[in-house]
Amino acid sequence: MIGPICYNAPISEEHKQADLKPHPALSLKGERMNQEGSQQKGSQRGMPANASVGGPARTTGVDPYKKPPMAGQDYHSAALQNVDWSETDLRGTNFCRANLTAAKFHKSNLSDSRFNQAILQGVHLESANLQGCDFSEANLQEANLKKTELQQADLRSANLRYANLSSANLEDANLTGADLNQAQLSGALLAGANLMAANLFNAILTGVDLTGANLSGANLTGATLFEALLKDTNFQCADLSGTDLEGTTLENTQFKSTELDRVNLTGEGYLMARQGNPASAVGVDFSHANLSNAHFEETDLQGSNFTGANLQQATFKDTDLSQANFSHADLRCINLCGANLAGANLSQAKLEGAILQDCHYDTATIFPDSFQPLACGMLQQQD
Repeated sequence: MIGPICYNAPISEEHKQADLKPHPALSLKGERMNQEGSQQKGSQRGMPANASVGGPARTTGVDPYKKPPMAGQDYHSAALQNVDWSETDLRGTNFCRANLTAAKFHKSNLSDSRFNQAILQGVHLESANLQGCDFSEANLQEANLKKTELQQADLRSANLRYANLSSANLEDANLTGADLNQAQLSGALLAGANLMAANLFNAILTGVDLTGANLSGANLTGATLFEALLKDTNFQCADLSGTDLEGTTLENTQFKSTELDRVNLTGEGYLMARQGNPASAVGVDFSHANLSNAHFEETDLQGSNFTGANLQQATFKDTDLSQANFSHADLRCINLCGANLAGANLSQAKLEGAILQDCHYDTATIFPDSFQPLACGMLQQQD
């Protein structure tokens, strides 16, 4: 019996191509593996762990999740919450309107970068270089800016409530209209800074250098300026009600039309810090200021200008007011016990109820018409 005849039929070209195609299930698996591999590579480049969630609201030019952080990149409106780019060179980088909540830039170089209208709440910028940066209208609430370099930075209308700027260098920075409510600025350098109309309510400014700074129209209600340097500082039309100026150094400081109700400027803190020298406010302009209930005990106010000022119930006990100008000032119920008024001008001043016991004057002192100094317990100095 003849067995079945086996014979190899020729294979068409169409069948050959079909055999080369992978199974659909295998193809899908390979795609998933490729995607996972590229995501792992992205995370190894230092991109945020949550970068894939939501992605950036908008980026221009650079995808922050595909390239490592570098100077000059564009992160406009990017979502960069919690990134850690500490000790990184990011000079000239654009973070305009980016979300950098709780991001870390410790010791990074961000000079000349743009952060205008960015969200930087709780950001860590300690010891970072921020010279020339634009933070205008940025949200820096509760930000850590300790020991930062912010020379000539633009912080106009920035939100710096509860921010820590202690020991920061803000020389010549622009903080016009900035909100520094309860901010910490101890030991900061603010020489030449513009703080016009800034809100410094209850801010801590202990030991700050405000030489030549402009605080006209600023709100410093309840602020602490203990041992601050206020040389050539402009406080015109500012509100310093209840401010602690104990131990401060005031030289050619401008307080014209300033609200100084309940301000404290005594020599006690200065005595502790300066080995016995009295607090100094030589040549200060207090004209038309409200100094009711102010405290200036043991203070050097030689040649200061109090023209038209309200000094009701203020205390100038044992204070040097020689050559000071009190013309047209309201001195009702003032305490000048032991003060030195040699050469002072009190013409047309209101002195009803003033305490003048042991207050010194000389022949150059000018009193209101019909005023009898000896009858008030004052002591005349001999020429």
